[in-house]
Amino acid sequence: MQPATSGDVGGEGGSALGGGPAARVLADDGTLAPSCTSPLDLAGTQALYTALVRARALDLRFVDLQRKGDIPFHASAIGREGGIVGAAFAMEEGDALFPSPRELMASATRGVPVASLVHQAMGTSASVTKGKSPPTQVSGRAHGVVSVSGIAGAQLPHATGFGWAARMRGDTKVALGMVSGGAFVTGDFHNALNFAGVSKANVVFVVVVEGLRGLSATATVAEKAEAYGLPSVRVDGNDVLCVVREVSAAIARARRGEGATLVEVVTASPEATEDGIITLSETSCPVALLERHLAHLGANVAELRASAERAIDAEVRAAVDDAKRAGPPPLASLVEDVFAHVPSHLRA
Repeated sequence: MQPATSGDVGGEGGSALGGGPAARVLADDGTLAPSCTSPLDLAGTQALYTALVRARALDLRFVDLQRKGDIPFHASAIGREGGIVGAAFAMEEGDALFPSPRELMASATRGVPVASLVHQAMGTSASVTKGKSPPTQVSGRAHGVVSVSGIAGAQLPHATGFGWAARMRGDTKVALGMVSGGAFVTGDFHNALNFAGVSKANVVFVVVVEGLRGLSATATVAEKAEAYGLPSVRVDGNDVLCVVREVSAAIARARRGEGATLVEVVTASPEATEDGIITLSETSCPVALLERHLAHLGANVAELRASAERAIDAEVRAAVDDAKRAGPPPLASLVEDVFAHVPSHLRA
């Protein structure tokens, strides 16, 4: 399989509605596409780049931890960071993120500490779920990250419910429900969109896909929104600035009380060599494209990247050491938070 290039997922320019080509802000060389402006100033673009590099580096560290046997599994999102990080970056304080297991880096972007992610992945006694949930099922109430479900698409009706409640209260908070892969074929996906269309809930749906692969009778995910009376847009997931622009616009629309939007983010798949090295072509890597843009703006890209990678490496090393010291939860904790009164045969 050859990695998709940005040209495979659409043209350049403004928003792409329904089943049209995927929208772009940046050309392949990192310059702004014709008639496009950046949604961020230089400082904002540098902050976005730092979040993107941190996500990539953290993902690679989790892959390494899995290969070493320190964690049982990891749902890597390498190559999809543009959609995942970009969507989370567009959110504001008070908004709620409803991710699936593969959107772990969205939780990190929203501020969930690296230590919390590592403790959860290693199932320690200090993890938020006390070792009871799989590695990627993270939550962070203080950062607006709702508990992750292992069932594909199950969180989307919950996101709509949050958005509906916000609308009923006259609140401007917005829910962002995010899924990857084939979750758009589930009943929960369609129920959530129908619920959102009827209620005009304050919710945005982001679907990160590599391709429909025979999973749908429609050519795109975005056009599915039409059946539920929702607007939609397709975005090139390699162009993280475009993801920020379109998700920000969808969130603003929800805040104004105008209802939900479906955002389809089209990405490319990474390749893995026989020795396990994960590779992306220059034209299918969201990190590389934003680097080219920052270089055009005169930023010191090498220093920005080195600084972000040094910081995340130190955080992960410290978190892993702390997690190993914490150890697994005691056996007696298996029934804690399960029974109001623990049966005698289960007491330690």
